[in-house]
Parts: sequence; structure tokens; C-alpha cells
Amino acid sequence: LDSLELAKAMRLAGQNPTQAEFKELKKNFDINNDGVFDFHEFVQVIAGAFISAEDTRQRALDSFAVFDVNSTGLITLPELKRILTTFGEDLSDEEVGELFEELQPDQNGQLRITDLVTLLMD
Repeated sequence: LDSLELAKAMRLAGQNPTQAEFKELKKNFDINNDGVFDFHEFVQVIAGAFISAEDTRQRALDSFAVFDVNSTGLITLPELKRILTTFGEDLSDEEVGELFEELQPDQNGQLRITDLVTLLMD
């Protein structure tokens, strides 16, 4: 499928990405950067379109739960900073600082993971 055909297929699947969103999809899923989506690339795009917000939220909760070794539902600010600057998209110290300004840790400097995920998803 070329880009126009992919956009049409996405609309038929109930999605209506903006031009910016579609450009991001092309960047992320057109693996060989040839402007054509082969079957594998197409499946990845369409599968991503059907992941619900709740699925995304649960995946985020599950991801942070890996670091909750005591099963308290809490994470410390230093541990969160380590995660954010080490895994996935490497955030700069400045970006982490901006995020930390929005967070409200308890008196022990810990955050509820559910509150963190809610903040990140809003």
C-alpha cells in the first residue's frame, strides 16, 4: 500500500489520523522508508489503531509494576528519574524536572504508580 491507500484503509477501519499523526505513523512504521507499506508494516499500523486507551493504561501500569519490587504501588522519585533517563525515550534532566514539577509525592518522596500513569496519559 502506498501512503494514500494506507490512509484510506485507516479511515475504513474507523481511524481518522491528522496529517501530523499520519506523518508520525510513516516515520515509525515504514521500516525501510520506501513510502510503501508492506503487509507486515500495514498490520502493525492497523493493530496499533485498535489498542484502546484502557489497554494502553494497563500496559503502562504493568510496565511500572516491574519496578515496584515490594508491591506497594509506589515508586520513589530517584527510581522514576532512573527509569525515565535510562529506558525507552531517554528524557533529559530538564524534561524530567518539568515532569517532577507536576508530580505530588507523599511525605516520603514516593508517588502512587496509578497517579503517575494518569498524569502521563492525560
